[in-house]
Amino acid sequence: MKELDILGPRNTTPGDFQAVIEMLAAGRFPVASVITQTVSLADAGADLADQIKIQVQLA
Repeated sequence: MKELDILGPRNTTPGDFQAVIEMLAAGRFPVASVITQTVSLADAGADLADQIKIQVQLA
C-alpha cells in the first residue's frame, strides 16, 4: 500500500477533508458534473496543460 499526503489550501482543515470524503462516499456530491474529461495516466502531463481539472484513469 502506498502512503499519500493530501495537501490543500492553507485554510483547509483535516475535518474539511473528512467532510468531503463522507459526502463522496454517501453520493451527496455530483462528481460527474465537475469532471469534464478523463485521460490516461500516460497522457496526463500533456493534457494537464490544457485543462483546469482532470480525472486521471489509472487502470
